[in-house]
Amino acid sequence: MAHNFGSLVFTPTIKALQEKHGSRRQYSRVEESGPARDRLGPTEREFLAERDNFYIASVGSTGWPYIQHRGGPVGFLKVIDDKTLAFANFSGNRQYISSGNLATDSRVALIFIDYPRQARLKILGRAAILEGDAAGKWIEQVRHPEYKAAVESVYLIHVEAFDWNCPQHIVPRFTAEEIQQALAPAERRMKELEQENQRLRQALATKPRSRKPASTLGHRHSAKANTTTESEPRSHGAGNPALDSRLSAIGPNQPQQQQQRDDAPRTSESVGGAAESIDCHGISELLPGCRGAHGKPANGS
Repeated sequence: MAHNFGSLVFTPTIKALQEKHGSRRQYSRVEESGPARDRLGPTEREFLAERDNFYIASVGSTGWPYIQHRGGPVGFLKVIDDKTLAFANFSGNRQYISSGNLATDSRVALIFIDYPRQARLKILGRAAILEGDAAGKWIEQVRHPEYKAAVESVYLIHVEAFDWNCPQHIVPRFTAEEIQQALAPAERRMKELEQENQRLRQALATKPRSRKPASTLGHRHSAKANTTTESEPRSHGAGNPALDSRLSAIGPNQPQQQQQRDDAPRTSESVGGAAESIDCHGISELLPGCRGAHGKPANGS
């Protein structure tokens, strides 16, 4: 008999809660006119073949449910046909809770999640555990050549109904392999840029650098030295920059200005070995001890 998911899980109590919260009309239409969804189609089969883990729930003789995680390499879950799933029961902690529960109640609920795409598929079914000779023909079908875990038994799931769940609240998660695949284009581009950078460095290292002739540099330095020697007067102030500047302005290079100040007191000072006439009015503020020709301070004080 064909079943849809709602007909198996919507008990009278659940229907009453749906009525109370305003969702019963929607689910009632699905039960009455929706597809049976008891056979896996191409979309479901492709989705299941890409999974590397899922969760399986069973109920023990005490009435308590038990949920177990099952994992392995991608493709360890086999879609045998549109009504049958199979997977290897790898050796684990040897509690055998799921196996014991299924010995008294074969009903199971499975949930499969694609975290990156935020997709979720629920399946209700009945499970059978095959061991020893009964598992002989199935062992090779469920064994993964690259996965070395020991296979203890084979689980066969007969699908009764399935339902695609709302993707709301599924947080995207990615495996290391999925991240590596997503980063592969960027890593290839980075490698190309590194190789191009290396080629440019090598080309720059082998390119001759242009240098100015040494004779030209020597000529420039010599000309600068000559200019400094010829244009700058010898220092008169014995290390006093302000006095050097004032003496240069009123020194012997300005004889006409000196002649116009005949009435000003004058004195003589040996500067650089040569006697020069200096206007004490011009430097009295720099040399307070400077006195005129009659022995009085040049500033009249």
